[in-house]
Amino acid sequence: MNYKYVLSLFLLLFFCRHSSLHAQFAYGLYQGNLMAVDLSDCSVCTLFPIPHGGSPDITVLPDGRVIWVELSQGVVYNAQGVIVNGFSCPHVMQSACLHNGVYYIATVMGLYTLNLTNYAVTFVGSWPGGIHTQHYLYSINGNLYSTNGGSIWEVNVSNPSQSTYQQNITPPTGPIRGASGLNGLMYYSVYFPPTFPGALWSYNPATNTKTLVCSLPNASSFWGVDVLPALNNPLSCPCVTSAGAIPSPAINLCGTIPLNGPSTLNPVLENDDILRYFLVTNLSNITNSIVAVSPTPNFNFDPATMSQNTTYYLVAGAGDNLNGNINFADTCLNFSNPIPVTWRPLPEVSFAAPSPEICTGSCVDITINLSGNPPFSLTYSTPFSGNQVQTFTSNTGQLTLCPPSGSPPGNIQVQAVSISDSFCSCQ
Repeated sequence: MNYKYVLSLFLLLFFCRHSSLHAQFAYGLYQGNLMAVDLSDCSVCTLFPIPHGGSPDITVLPDGRVIWVELSQGVVYNAQGVIVNGFSCPHVMQSACLHNGVYYIATVMGLYTLNLTNYAVTFVGSWPGGIHTQHYLYSINGNLYSTNGGSIWEVNVSNPSQSTYQQNITPPTGPIRGASGLNGLMYYSVYFPPTFPGALWSYNPATNTKTLVCSLPNASSFWGVDVLPALNNPLSCPCVTSAGAIPSPAINLCGTIPLNGPSTLNPVLENDDILRYFLVTNLSNITNSIVAVSPTPNFNFDPATMSQNTTYYLVAGAGDNLNGNINFADTCLNFSNPIPVTWRPLPEVSFAAPSPEICTGSCVDITINLSGNPPFSLTYSTPFSGNQVQTFTSNTGQLTLCPPSGSPPGNIQVQAVSISDSFCSCQ
């Protein structure tokens, strides 16, 4: 028997996803843009433009709003980078911080609060004598602190004049350009090119030690650091992971011959990504309808898990490597367009005559039973007619057999020479 497969046109569907950030990120300003730094691998992505000048600071709120302060002006952006409000402060604003649900602003003259509903600015109080004149606010362990990179003061949010000196800190390795607190650590950015390249550091006040978190040579002026918990990042970076596109129409295979599928084109993988191929049954629920997985687009027909005349879909998937498999929890998980794949049964034919006897010069109808996918084309032969071709539009039909006068007596052999259906042929 000869086997072949038939290709039919199928509309390519693309699954594209954008994801929320799936690691701990530090936000900051660089060259007129709000940036996000993945603290797990120090990769940087651009979120949206925020024009800034001298010494800005930013705060990312849990609802996705971003507040930018610089000099006496403040601007409020939504998560899409659209300006939704603004405010001003009587004194030059040096930094700001969300602490216990309250937005605090530090100026040279004292501490202010900002109402996050109507954006009214309220003066809280002046600083005590002896405190540093450059303030970087951050919140850790339920307390609000101010540092200038040389000393730390705990801020009394009810009466700032009663703020108290805590300790000196180890040299910050360059002028601080922004600070933020998380999990007992102060994160801060530094830069003073070319002596101090851009970098993000963490400082542990309990041990008075600092640790380099990320070196940012291409973002030397990273201002206004804000670090959020890994599961509370309201802003999204565009995912770059892509499974590519599989260049193929639908695939029909005859019998149980293996699928040697086409590879996906132009996949884009991050450093921790892998590419896999899947046969699935439900495009609305790919990860829960996987029948088979392979590092290549080649699959064997498995009668234990597969059936003929069932449409499967070949898709490529890209995502984080989890012990050699794709981590389906990866928020940048991406799948290619699906290619329908169907294993078709080989067509078969059987004959049945109502009477085993026939006289020359008369005719008899032979019942034809066919299996496969109609329509069928049957080539058959008899001793007196040679090869004949007949088409059947359903799984049953009739052949009319008429032995001519003068035919010798004996058995008449009706033999199928070949049969084909919509997809497959047998000889």
